[in-house]
Amino acid sequence: MGELTGRSTVLLAIVALVGCASSAGGQPESNGASEGVYSAEQAQRGRQAFTEVCRECHSSSEFRGRNFEFTWRRRTAWDLYRELRRTMPEDFPGGLAPQTYVDVIAYVLEINDYPSNGVELLPNEESLRRVPLGPGANKGG
Repeated sequence: MGELTGRSTVLLAIVALVGCASSAGGQPESNGASEGVYSAEQAQRGRQAFTEVCRECHSSSEFRGRNFEFTWRRRTAWDLYRELRRTMPEDFPGGLAPQTYVDVIAYVLEINDYPSNGVELLPNEESLRRVPLGPGANKGG
C-alpha cells in the first residue's frame, strides 16, 4: 500500500506541475467575454467583410439580440467559427482566410454589445472556446 501511495503522490505532483505550466504559458485565463475578447479594429474589419461577402444573403439583424442569444446559448465562439467555416460563404464554404472568419465573429460580438479590449481574437480553438455566447455572456459578473 505504501508503494501505491508513493506512486499516487508522484502522479499527483506531475499533474500539478503540468497544470501550472499550461496555465503559466500562452494567454491568461479569461473569465469570459464580459472582459472583452476582440479589438475595435478587428470588429471594423469584420464589418467590412460582412458587408462585402455576407450581406448579399444575410442581414446583421440575424446575428443580433434575442435571435442570436437563443441560437447560440450554451455555445462558444469556437462553435460559431466552425459553423461559419463549414457553411459560408454559401458558394465557397471555407473559402475565406481563418482570420476573416474571426474578424466577422468580432463584428458579431460588437453588434451584441460585447466589450472590446484592444486585443485581437485569434483563429484558434483555445482562444475561441474561452468566449461564451448567448444570454448574459456579454455582461460583467
